[in-house]
Amino acid sequence: MKTIEINVYEYNELSEKAQIRALIDYQADKEYSLSYPSIRSLEAFMDAVGVRMINCDIDWLMPNLCKVIYKGTPNNNDIEMHFTNSFTDEVISDNWNDCKSIERTLKFFFEDASLGYEYELSEEYFVNYCCDNKILFYESGKQLTK
Repeated sequence: MKTIEINVYEYNELSEKAQIRALIDYQADKEYSLSYPSIRSLEAFMDAVGVRMINCDIDWLMPNLCKVIYKGTPNNNDIEMHFTNSFTDEVISDNWNDCKSIERTLKFFFEDASLGYEYELSEEYFVNYCCDNKILFYESGKQLTK
């Protein structure tokens, strides 16, 4: 049996080039962490206003390209703030209760989600994530897997 020793580094110990590689690798694999609760909120919202969501095509980084197809005529009732207990409910309910327009509510919802996802992809978020989770890297910036 052979023993091989390697050096591992915390993010702040990496060279600038290695930090860039680490960030790019992270961004390439990072999915929006709130996509599932956001879609649940969207479905619950549609039910709450009396329509049925048929389909949706979502690009969390391109809110102007997101499309939601629904069937039915929405009621004009106010909706409760926390219908799925996700923070995304508040964005939806505040906008719906203010304007009673599905299209406008969806516009604000997707714009808000896009901002959240952009932050999750930022270097600031990544650095905090690495520190909080004690992520280690090889000298090259490639993440050490356990």
